[in-house]
Amino acid sequence: MTDLVERGAACEPTVLELISRQPTSPHCTILLDEFTTPGKGTAGQHLCLAMPVYGGSVKAMVRARKTRLPLPLVKRIALHLLRGLAHTHGRGVVHTDIKHDNILFSTTMTTDDIEAWVAKEPSRRHTPEASYDGVMQAAVSQPLPMISEEEAMQATYVLADFGCGTRFYRTFSIRTLTTSFSGTYGPPQLPHNLSGRFASTRGIPWGGVGHTRRHLDFRLSCTRSALSSERNGET
Repeated sequence: MTDLVERGAACEPTVLELISRQPTSPHCTILLDEFTTPGKGTAGQHLCLAMPVYGGSVKAMVRARKTRLPLPLVKRIALHLLRGLAHTHGRGVVHTDIKHDNILFSTTMTTDDIEAWVAKEPSRRHTPEASYDGVMQAAVSQPLPMISEEEAMQATYVLADFGCGTRFYRTFSIRTLTTSFSGTYGPPQLPHNLSGRFASTRGIPWGGVGHTRRHLDFRLSCTRSALSSERNGET
C-alpha cells in the first residue's frame, strides 16, 4: 500500500482524512494518526495508519456460527452499512470494495481486557523463510474473542478498509457518470472506464451504461433510505 500511495495509484490516507473530519460517523472507520516508519533492507518506508480497535468482521462472525445470522441482526448490519455509505458519499468518497470482510463491529472490551487477551493469545509466528534481504519471520496477531448474538444485536457496525476507495466530484451527475466513459480519470478521481469495472462482491461485469445507471440509482435510493431511517430514529 505504501508504494501505491507514493505512486498515486491509491489514495487511502486522503480518503480516511476526508471521512474522519468532524462531524464523524460511528459507522465508518476513523483515522487517528498517520506516520511512516523505516523498513529493513530494501523495504523502504512503511506507511502506518492508526485506527480504533474493533471487535472483528462480519465475515468472522458468520464463520463462527453454525446457523445463519438472524434476520433482525442482518437488518441492523445493513442499516449501519447504509449509514456508513451515506457518510462517505457525503464526503465525496466511493468505497468500491464492499464485502463482509470490510464490515467491522465494535467491541466493549477495555484496554485492560485487550491487553490480558493479547498476553493470553500472543501473535502466531510463521516458519522463517528466505527473502531478498535475508531470512524473515512473519507474525500474525490473533483476533479478539467472538461476541455473543445478544452482544451482536447491540454492536455498532462499521464500514472499513478504504484501500480501494476513490474520490468523486459533486459536479458529476448520473447522466455524466453513465455517458462519459471515454475520458481518462487518474487517482484520486474516478476510475478509468467505469463501464469496465467489476462488481466487487461477485465479480460480475457491470454490463454497460444501462446496468451502471440502475446500479447508481439503487445506491442513491439506499443512501436516501438510510438517511430517512436515521431521521425516524431507527437503529
